[in-house]
Amino acid sequence: MPPRRTRRSKPPPRRSLLGFILWSLLLLLAVAAAYAAYLDHVIRVKFEGKRWALPAYVYARPLELFSGAELSAGQLERELRLLDYRFSIGAASPGSY
Repeated sequence: MPPRRTRRSKPPPRRSLLGFILWSLLLLLAVAAAYAAYLDHVIRVKFEGKRWALPAYVYARPLELFSGAELSAGQLERELRLLDYRFSIGAASPGSY
């Protein structure tokens, strides 16, 4: 009688492993895209109504100072007062001249 052959289990084909990895990556990408869309929606809802809620402050006026500019001392003082600078002797604090 010939020796009996035993069946060996076949290793899983590489094609199915590659397919599993590919589908897993695709699923992960879809979940990441959905999460990014959710975060985008949350941020838009939070900031949409508050776009103009804070007042805007203008801290400067366009004034060019250079040698030879035709600007008198009175005009310069007027510009400084319009910018809320205060006259003080020694100009010890910010916002004073």
